[in-house]
Amino acid sequence: NTISANRTITVENGRIYTVLLVGVPGATDNLKAVQIKYILNGVLIDDQK
Repeated sequence: NTISANRTITVENGRIYTVLLVGVPGATDNLKAVQIKYILNGVLIDDQK
């Protein structure tokens, strides 16, 4: 099956993200259709100062 979804997100340097595909492939109902979601998991710290 092919999944078709799109979303534009702004990411920041030094941040860690997880991108998720959630939903039912091929669903025509917007509540069930595949969506792209993301989670900000953390921040990288430069400890080489």
